Amino acid sequence: MDSSHFYPAANGTRLNPAAVDPSPLALPLVSSPRPQAGFPSPAADFVEDSIDLNQLLVTNPPATFFVRIEGESLKNLGILSGDIASVDRSQEPRRGNLVVAVFQGSVYVKVLDEMNNRMALCSRHDSLDRYQPMFLDEDEDHIIWGVVTGIVRGIGRKL
Repeated sequence: MDSSHFYPAANGTRLNPAAVDPSPLALPLVSSPRPQAGFPSPAADFVEDSIDLNQLLVTNPPATFFVRIEGESLKNLGILSGDIASVDRSQEPRRGNLVVAVFQGSVYVKVLDEMNNRMALCSRHDSLDRYQPMFLDEDEDHIIWGVVTGIVRGIGRKL
């Protein structure tokens, strides 16, 4: 894919679009017994269905891209640095949505919220003084690129 298909981010990250027609990759979804801290043998008795991550994360392929999260400002939502977010540009951003936005020239993943009758990009972290709200009316050139529709986290290896 040539570089014209990438979405540049202010921090140098490249935002990759989802494939328009992704190849399905259905893998077994084990349902019984539900593992607590282990994984049962994927024998036929345990397979409930199959699962395709494209179906879970991508609802509108031409409008979807992926971005790697940087920082800890969404820690209270369980979203950590290194997680990958699927983002749908076709969804209308609403209050309470997790969004990807450009504010004052930098790209952020934040919660779109209303504070004092003003729309803002907000963090979800215990240290509120460290992560101040970014009021959209303070940057007339702000852009909301899309709504986050899913989060993927790799354990023990980088995605």
